[in-house]
Amino acid sequence: MLNMPVLPEGKIGKWYDPSKNDEGLHRTCSVAGCGQVAAYNLCPKHAFPGRVVQVERNGNFTHFVIGSWVVERRGKRRILLLNDFALGDIFCSRAQAEHYLVDVGYTVVEFISRENASVTMNIRYPGLTIGFWPMDGMDGSAARGKSDWEILNLMARNRASLRTKV
Repeated sequence: MLNMPVLPEGKIGKWYDPSKNDEGLHRTCSVAGCGQVAAYNLCPKHAFPGRVVQVERNGNFTHFVIGSWVVERRGKRRILLLNDFALGDIFCSRAQAEHYLVDVGYTVVEFISRENASVTMNIRYPGLTIGFWPMDGMDGSAARGKSDWEILNLMARNRASLRTKV
């Protein structure tokens, strides 16, 4: 049996659009070296639209913005999810994250940037599967047979090579 960590329970909240930033800026951006104040985990320069999720762990609550990408690889379309903290910490920018996807063989079909697009994506892309980022590993082969959590750990260990300058 695969030993997977237990995910904390979360509550799905409202849609967040950084161009209409109505959130209080009270954190520090997760992009290394940025240091700007952030709503959720990314400053206005690095933030992206997505669904806000509140997660509770050990009595503490935190919020993330979950970004959704429709990607295609080997003739299959999927939705890949990544939270704003991980994107900032690992890739520094949405553009760098998308560049990484292309490097490992994905075609980025669409980044879900509007709330109405998130509601209709199952209609526009029937048969989508959903998964954590990325499904097939660091270089397209290094993580075959590994769980999504093992892949994310591999990414975290190699994040310096994935980053670009702020």
